[in-house]
Amino acid sequence: MPSEIARIQNDYEAFCFDEAVSYIQSMMYYDYGKDGKGEGKLKWHKTPHWIDEDKPRNNSELFKKMQKQEQKYEKKG
Repeated sequence: MPSEIARIQNDYEAFCFDEAVSYIQSMMYYDYGKDGKGEGKLKWHKTPHWIDEDKPRNNSELFKKMQKQEQKYEKKG
């Protein structure tokens, strides 16, 4: 589960996170071309709109950004 990878301990937060990831994944699909034999290219039904100025370019950058946000909220709590 994505929440386990992100090490989210709270059950409700883990559930919400997993649901959000599932929703985002449901917006992705593979396009195999008109003949259906091409190499599958990952595409989006709807393009995600990032509100951050610097967009993560890979999984490790996204994970670092998530950790940074988590630290910000832990300080408030």
